[in-house]
Formats: sequence, C-alpha cells, structure tokens
Amino acid sequence: MGHLKENSKGVFSGFNLFGSVPDTDAETLSLAARKADVFIVVNASTIELLDVERYVEETIGDRPLVLWNLELDTLRADLGLLGFPPKELQFRFLSQFTPVFYIRQRDYSKSVAVAPFIINYSGCIFREYPGPWQVMLRQDNGQYACIAEDERRYNLGEAKEEMMAAMGLDTEEEGSAMQFLRRGYKRSTWWEDAVDLEQTDMWRR
Repeated sequence: MGHLKENSKGVFSGFNLFGSVPDTDAETLSLAARKADVFIVVNASTIELLDVERYVEETIGDRPLVLWNLELDTLRADLGLLGFPPKELQFRFLSQFTPVFYIRQRDYSKSVAVAPFIINYSGCIFREYPGPWQVMLRQDNGQYACIAEDERRYNLGEAKEEMMAAMGLDTEEEGSAMQFLRRGYKRSTWWEDAVDLEQTDMWRR
C-alpha cells in the first residue's frame, strides 16, 4: 500500500535522529508502484484530487486506476471554490473515469389539489457496470423498481421527471408557467451542463 506523494521528497527525507540514512521506505514504495498492474485510490479529499492527477502523470501512466468510493459528485461540488482545485480538473481529468457502481438517492414531494394534498416520493439514479443507467423509484415496501434506463447518465432533473411521470404527477402543461415554477430554473449541476468543455464523456457512459 502506497500513497500519492511517495515519490516526493520531504524536508527531512533521508534523515533521522542519528544522521543521514537511505530513504528505503520511499524506494520500496516506488518499486512496488512500478511493478503494480492496478492502482486503487481511497479516502481522497477534493484538495487531494490534484495529487491523484499528478500521481497518474508521474507514476501510473496508462495502467488502470480505480477511485474507490470517493463520492465524486460531492467532491466535484467544491471545485472552483476558494482554496480548492479549479473546475478544469473535472473537464481534463475526472471526466475520464467510467462509473462502475453508482447510486444517488433523492427525496421529493409535490402538492396536489386533492387529499392527501402532499405526495412524498423518493428514488435514485443507479448504475452497475456494464449495465445501463437506471432511474429507480422506491416502492411502499421499501424496494426499488426500475422505471427508466439509458446508456447515458441521467442528471437529477431528468431523473425527477421520470419519477413524476411514473407516478402520474407530471400534470402541468408543457411549456407553461406552472411547469417552469415546478421544475425551477436550474435542474442540473455545472459539471453536467459543461459538455463542450470536457475532454471525454467517459464519466457519462
């Protein structure tokens, strides 16, 4: 098991209380990295995504890299904020990763003119590679049923529309002011909208 900065020399690298010593640990890690067939990154923060990118360029090359349970959508939301990596990191680097297992759950509600007046519903966007992207609707028994699927990733707005259609809740006239008020102005994230800026669409497939 290595770390993202195993090839970097620190201020005190090669020294201990008794003087200069060979940096054998770093050499061992570097040797292991050169021999590895697959790399797995766990528990990386938004700030450390730059270290992941640098490690790929300097050590991994074209060998497979797995980002294990990093919740990239949560990390992407911080890109571009003060003190965090720029949004370009998504376009040039994170967009290259194909989601192998993905689940994003959401709870919604809609008011109606008849009892019970408020209808609560929930579901998720689900993907298990190499299967398609699916919109799942939570049933009364707690299980999830697939109501839509596509070869490309759904954004949250699209998934919500599929859930509403499955429940018969998309009652507003297409293009009406009420439909706009129900949906809102913004129905997707900046990284879902920036199709023209990303180097590849692998993360959408």
